[in-house]
Parts: sequence; C-alpha cells; structure tokens
Amino acid sequence: MIDLRKRGKINISLIFVVFLVISYSGTTGSQGQIEIDTTMSAPFSLVDHDGQPTSDEDFRGRFMLVFFGYTSCPDVCPIHLQSISRAMESLGKVGEKVQPIFITIDPERDTENLKEYVTHFHPNMVGLSGTPKQVAAAAQAYGAYFVKVREGSSKDPQSYLINHTAYIYLLGTDGRFRTAFESGTSVDNLVAGILQHLDE
Repeated sequence: MIDLRKRGKINISLIFVVFLVISYSGTTGSQGQIEIDTTMSAPFSLVDHDGQPTSDEDFRGRFMLVFFGYTSCPDVCPIHLQSISRAMESLGKVGEKVQPIFITIDPERDTENLKEYVTHFHPNMVGLSGTPKQVAAAAQAYGAYFVKVREGSSKDPQSYLINHTAYIYLLGTDGRFRTAFESGTSVDNLVAGILQHLDE
C-alpha cells in the first residue's frame, strides 16, 4: 500500500531544476488501481486557470480526479488527459459528481495557456497552478514526483522537458484518497474504477 506519509524533500535549484523525491512502494490491484492509504487527504493552496485562489476544500462534496502534468508535455500528458476526458464522457450524468483537475508542474511556463489547454480536453476540467513552492507542496501531498531535464545542449532556461509521475488520483467527497490509477490504465478500467468508488 502506498503510504503518502512517506514524503521526500523538495530541492529547487537556481537553474530551475525541481526534484521531488518520493519514497514508497505500491501494489497494483484490479482495473489498474494502486492500493493507497485512504485515511490520507491531499491539501493544497493554488490558483485556478481564471486566476482565482483555490484550495482542496473548494471541491468538497465532489470527487476529484487529479492529474499532474504540463502543457508542453509531448506525449504522456495529452494521452492521459484524453483518457480522463473520454472517461468523463462515458460516465454521463453520474460524471457530474466528479471534478477533473489538472495541476501543472511547470508554473513558470504554464501561465496564459493553461485555461485553453485544459478546456480543450474537457470543458469542465479545472487547471491549477501557483508558485513553484506551492506546486511542489501540492505534488508532495499527492506523493507525486517531477524533475526537469534539459533538452540537448541548449542554454535556454526555458528549454526543458519534465519527467514526472503519471498516476491519475481519485479523491472522495471528503477530500481523502480513494485510489490511484497507474499510467496506461484503459478508459474502460478508469470508468469502472471510478464507478466502483462512487458507489461506496
């Protein structure tokens, strides 16, 4: 079981390298779900894509489907956000109980484009950002990992990719973890897993 109490140290360097070390072990259950400590919550204080201060408490009463990524991600993020979008569509009316959330791990570059990016995938998706410190704290609360990697020999400080955790997290109406879906979980399994926890 993933114990999200086991969290690492945040190291933010002057050359914009962010490294979050998370130490845990997890096991995969049915439908690509990862066993997780359901007694834990994941508090955060960020800003939404309209520039409004937003915290985890603003989503009480709804399930949260959360993914960490960045808008210039070449493959992993678009694939997972598309899966979330298709899952939301498949859920139909019951999907109104679920709030899809995208938290950028690249707040330096994801500014003006965040709203356009997330609503491209789903009109109800909320994009969240903040200062690098706030974003790192949010990632730490979820047990998420990310690290910037320079592209080739470029000296441009804006030229980098980000290696990151690709889990999709589901939290309940009380803000506590319900499950996490491993990277590559099919849309059908994502829908089935969400419905399983909505019925609890």
